[in-house]
Amino acid sequence: MPILITKARVVNKGKITYGDLLVRKHRIEQIGGSITAPNGKDQGQVRGQKLAFGCQR
Repeated sequence: MPILITKARVVNKGKITYGDLLVRKHRIEQIGGSITAPNGKDQGQVRGQKLAFGCQR
């Protein structure tokens, strides 16, 4: 089931952007300013909280 996280401050490779993040099957599928929610999704709004990506081993 896809998860849409909206209104986040996204930190990736030292660059900070503001927007939405779509996660599907435990992977980031899309980062953008305004992502349309897919059917059957969970959605959470983080209102400017920081999202920083981790490493998977």
